[in-house]
Amino acid sequence: MIFVGVDIGSCAVKAVAIKRTGKTFNIIQTHFFPIKADENEEQKRLLKLSYLKTLSDLYPSREARYIFCLPQKEVSTEAIHFPFKERYKILKSLPYEMEEKLSLFDYDTLISDVKVSPSSKGKNHVLVFSTFKENIANLLNEIRSIGIEPFILTCEASAISNLFETKPENTKNQQDREENHLDNQKESAHTEDCHLYLKVGHSHTTAMIFAQNQLKNVYNFEWGVSSCIRKIATKYEIPFMKAMEQFCEKAFVLTHTRGYTGSQIEFSKIIQESFEHLIDKLRLLLLQMDGDKIYKCKKIFLCGGGTQIRNLQTLLSTHLNIPVSRVEHPPNFSKWNLRNNDENQNNLITALGAAMEGLKKSKRPAINFLKEEFASQFNPFSVTLAQWKEPFLLGVSALILLSFYAGFRNHQSEKLSDKTNKVFQKKSIQMTKLEPKQINTQRVQKFIDSKKRLTKQAQLTEKLSRIPSALDQIKELSIAIKKQESWNLEIQELIINGNKVEIQGEIAAVHVKDLENNLTTLALNGQLKTILKNQIQSTTIEKAPTKETLTKKPEAVHTKNEKESEALITEEKYESKNNMVLFKYSFIQKKG
Repeated sequence: MIFVGVDIGSCAVKAVAIKRTGKTFNIIQTHFFPIKADENEEQKRLLKLSYLKTLSDLYPSREARYIFCLPQKEVSTEAIHFPFKERYKILKSLPYEMEEKLSLFDYDTLISDVKVSPSSKGKNHVLVFSTFKENIANLLNEIRSIGIEPFILTCEASAISNLFETKPENTKNQQDREENHLDNQKESAHTEDCHLYLKVGHSHTTAMIFAQNQLKNVYNFEWGVSSCIRKIATKYEIPFMKAMEQFCEKAFVLTHTRGYTGSQIEFSKIIQESFEHLIDKLRLLLLQMDGDKIYKCKKIFLCGGGTQIRNLQTLLSTHLNIPVSRVEHPPNFSKWNLRNNDENQNNLITALGAAMEGLKKSKRPAINFLKEEFASQFNPFSVTLAQWKEPFLLGVSALILLSFYAGFRNHQSEKLSDKTNKVFQKKSIQMTKLEPKQINTQRVQKFIDSKKRLTKQAQLTEKLSRIPSALDQIKELSIAIKKQESWNLEIQELIINGNKVEIQGEIAAVHVKDLENNLTTLALNGQLKTILKNQIQSTTIEKAPTKETLTKKPEAVHTKNEKESEALITEEKYESKNNMVLFKYSFIQKKG
């Protein structure tokens, strides 16, 4: 949310826009709209309204909240102590407390708000700001005429105090020490140290008393730098605006006259004479503070657009016998340079403080004169609705379009589904060769089962067709061996299981390697497994030996595996020859 603080002055309209970011805020932009002093009141009023219209265009109401300031000269200030700290109790008893102080006025014609400071010695310091309803009505009529609804209407002193006050938690230890000190002294004899902040404006000056970094009281003086400018314009017979330019560029006060020209001394004298009235007011204020014995001023700080006169602090220190200095940086704004007045920052402190009023929470609320019949018509729901109006309308439009599209899609889907069902029904009738009346669940299921059986038979036939033929494998084996008559090859056993082949027999010893090479070319990946390979002795056996004979004479067949050697010998009669080898190989035959 953007908060725009607006200060409508007599010579300019100042505005500062800030944006909340979590617990802190950022300054978005500052605005300074000057007003010519030589124009009549009606022209000034119209010019101010045009500047406000420009602000409303830059920061629409749906995105920003406006905080305006009443001039301090239209607001009275009273400091009262209450024995309780509840805000609603203070507001309830306020008319009775203010009856004596404002006896000349009817309290019903006033609007009041309070600023409660931390308690001290069982009493709560309350600063009461009051203004006439007429002043509020006049300002609201002008503001609302251009379409701006103010969020808060505060006063100048409350806005400026936001720049120099610190949170009560930061001064808790200091208050404890002060209360311990008060226990040892009489309350009537104690005076609290304070600082006086002097905000010098164009038409009036505001003096604010700060004790323990909290605003305690406010005084307003009907004096501004316009008095100096008028004297300069009268002395040198120049227009007021020209004198104002000279004052802003060259205003100074001489601390001594040695080495300066007569015109410089005369110019300085005019400014000093103009400040005599303000100095007298400040003297009376300091005397009143000494007489009340409540606060004792230790130092005066200068701020505002009228404090840019060189050596002004020296002039005030000499006449008031109190240290006077300019404010360099407000405590919460290290980049806000008031001494050098960068980008007219001295003139914008009221607008910045007003914008900060929008950041205050209910625990320490802002000073707001929009009460009773002037209560703000601000409705959070309407602001939220205005802020999200365009996205809301866009979302509703998209939802309506999606609803129509979903209905259209549903209609088309049902239409296509009906069409598909009809096509399936027609094809089913053609495939089953049945009349529509004859089609029932049992017939359809019987037809499906018959088709499944046919499918399984076709799959089985395809698998059988892929099984290799044993004759084809024997043919490929015969071709691969390339038997020669000199090999003396005799195949005794050939087992073919799928593409797995086991071959057993006898061959001349000199041709064993050739046989292995030929079988390797036939084997898958050239992997030939030798199960048995033994050389047969040169003896003639008339009768095939039995298992018992082999057991008694193991030297007839030298093998590591007796079971395999036994399996190789059949019951048939055979005759061993010289240099013959008994072999048995196993391999996976390549396809094709």
